[in-house]
Amino acid sequence: MRFRKVIAFITTVLLLFCTVGVNYTAAKPMRGTGTVSDPYQIATESQLYLINNDKRACYQLQNDIVLTADWVPIGEGTDGGATSFQGTFDGNGYKISNLTIDTNLYGYVGLFAYNNGIIKNVGVDIHIVSTVPSPSFAVNGGIVGENDGTVDNCFASGYISAVKNMGGIVGENYYSGLIENCFSTVSFAPNLTSAGVGGITGSNRGTITDCYATGFMSGNPYMDGGAVGSYYGGSITGTFYDKETTGCTDSGKGTGLTSAEMKTQASYTGWDFDSI
Repeated sequence: MRFRKVIAFITTVLLLFCTVGVNYTAAKPMRGTGTVSDPYQIATESQLYLINNDKRACYQLQNDIVLTADWVPIGEGTDGGATSFQGTFDGNGYKISNLTIDTNLYGYVGLFAYNNGIIKNVGVDIHIVSTVPSPSFAVNGGIVGENDGTVDNCFASGYISAVKNMGGIVGENYYSGLIENCFSTVSFAPNLTSAGVGGITGSNRGTITDCYATGFMSGNPYMDGGAVGSYYGGSITGTFYDKETTGCTDSGKGTGLTSAEMKTQASYTGWDFDSI
């Protein structure tokens, strides 16, 4: 256990010093105490990355943020455990733009690498190009690479090109993962051997409810789904995708609609519009 803590500390220090363009070590201290009633308040790019210092705390975004340097996913470096995000991140309705990741170094790609906590109320605009040479260890999503917690009321726009498990919101939604009330307009450009590509998540074992996707998918023989890519089980309800913009007509992993139907409230059966 002590060895894992040392490795985690070294990884964090290296990421802090190796990220080009932003001096994360000089970040202004965040207001708040990190509790549910008094979350840490994030107002700058450097403060956003300070989440790595305490992934069990509560955070709240205070404004839109435009990133100025290539992003290192929060928690990147190990597979879950103590380095996964286990706190609460409330985007407070704001957006993080210019989230750029262009590398072959990261297996878990997104704003967050791995989530066991709660991520809610945030939007991202992304440009992700991941060329990890080991496809079985690659999950790529706008909000989080691998989700085994809750992602609620989030949206993503932009572009992803990778080798496996690409989703506009989540790369891989695991057994305890919940994605709800989210939408994505992310476009995808997988290579000719890509598998697990979906507008909401690249692969699913968990629960997805009340989501929709409209992003373009350039075709290849392994293209999987307008909303969900590889389906290994779990539950998908109230989830829709645009058959025309995605170019997908798969069934059983969400409901395909025409572009005209996507603009009609009556198409979204099961959604509660009255209490929004």
